[in-house]
Amino acid sequence: MSIDKIQIYKKMAREADRLVEWQQEVYTKLHNIDAEWIRRGRLSLSRMPDGPEGKVLMAQGFGLDPVWADPPTTNPNIIRYGRDVVPTWVIGSEVTAPSANTSLVSKTVSSGKSGYIYGFVVTAGEANDFRLNWVSGGSSKSIRFTLASKGTIVVISPTALNEGLPADGGSSITITNVNAGSSGVVYQVALLYAEV
Repeated sequence: MSIDKIQIYKKMAREADRLVEWQQEVYTKLHNIDAEWIRRGRLSLSRMPDGPEGKVLMAQGFGLDPVWADPPTTNPNIIRYGRDVVPTWVIGSEVTAPSANTSLVSKTVSSGKSGYIYGFVVTAGEANDFRLNWVSGGSSKSIRFTLASKGTIVVISPTALNEGLPADGGSSITITNVNAGSSGVVYQVALLYAEV
């Protein structure tokens, strides 16, 4: 064994001893907390005074004091999904050995509405790549994802996967397989969808 390695091991042993001492000191302090150190009662928060009954503090923007206002009377779905919607599942049929770029599930957005994708489920008996496709602002959009082996991918999000790029009214949202499926292999896809 070289002298350098011995010096390193000695230094590591000294550091370990210091660490043990430090841990013992912390442990002792944690178990000997003086009750006088604990502050009881109400903290004085000048920016959050007592408010009137039935009111809540509402933010006014960065650096501005909040104001007391009536609580929002909105649907709890707005809190859950960012808008007043209840997404529903669109379930595609089982498809055996789909050719490349087969639409495994499709949902047409109602005319005059915007379509939002809150999740999907993809099940396949083999590895393959998939695309979630939609049209937003007249431009084609897609998210590509991979199923590395046979199995299932489940994605569910409280924020729309296409937030900021909603699907155009009258267009279709689809999930397609990139590569052709093997003979006898079954695929099935579902889409969690809402529109406003």
